[in-house]
Order: sequence, then C-alpha cells, then structure tokens
Amino acid sequence: MNLIVTITLEDRFYDLLEELLPAIGGRVRRSVKKEIAARVEEGAEVAVSIMQEPPQQQPQTPEQPQDAAAEPRNYSMEAREIIHRTRQRIEGEDYLTNTKGEGYTKYHTALRDQFLFFAATLGVDKPGNINSPEMLDNFAQMCDDLYIADDGKLETRKAPF
Repeated sequence: MNLIVTITLEDRFYDLLEELLPAIGGRVRRSVKKEIAARVEEGAEVAVSIMQEPPQQQPQTPEQPQDAAAEPRNYSMEAREIIHRTRQRIEGEDYLTNTKGEGYTKYHTALRDQFLFFAATLGVDKPGNINSPEMLDNFAQMCDDLYIADDGKLETRKAPF
C-alpha cells in the first residue's frame, strides 16, 4: 500500500511564530524540515525498472499525413510559460540568474504559493497538472491579475465595481 502525504507549511506560519516567540521560529522551521527529511528517508523505497523495446517503425502513407494540429496540446509547458512571464513581470527579467536581487528574494516564494493556490482553485494540485484549455485560460488570467500593491505586497486585482 502506498500513501502519499503532502504537508504545506507556508512561510507566513513561521513568520508569525517568529513574531510571537522570537528566536524560536527559525529553530522550529529548521527542525521541522530536518524531521520531515529524516522520516522521508526512513520510509522511502525506490524501485526503478527500465524496459527497452525496439521502436516499431510504420511506413508513412499518404492517408496518414502528420499534422501539427493532430499532436496533443502540452498544457504543462504552456503553464510554465505563463509562470515564467509572470515571474519576469514581478521579480524582474533576470530572476533566473539574479537570485540575490530584491525582486527574487521578496516575491519568489510568494509567487510560488500563489501559483499553487491558483492551481488548487482550478482543481489540480500544481500548475503542471492543468489539463484543459479552460483551466489554462483561467490560470493565465489569475496570473495576469497579480500585481505589487503600494505597500509592497503581492495582491490580485479586484473587480472594478
């Protein structure tokens, strides 16, 4: 029997703990991460099997033209492109190379949490699991609605009414 458990403790939890109990929040954060890593290593069992079959070549006939529209749409890659575009807009064009920059340090984790939240509202556990054009369009709209408020926090646009 396999059991997959996902526990998400947001940075806001640790920040609140640090505010309420100074000098303890950081230690709790580190000890929780170590404990989770140790438990995962104890119970982890990895089995990898690779089966190699020779590719079956089918001669292409005129009745089977290869068409770009016949290929399935890769929603995962499109979601990644949307995430990349949003990160460039908020963190900065160089967020991939400048991991010490202000935009990266201030907004990278918050954006990740927002992307996961948006995916959860669409009924999937992460953006890479988006599997329909409607979900992808909604995800893109939610990402486009993200902005940095006057107080420097990441927010979504409100309705104009």
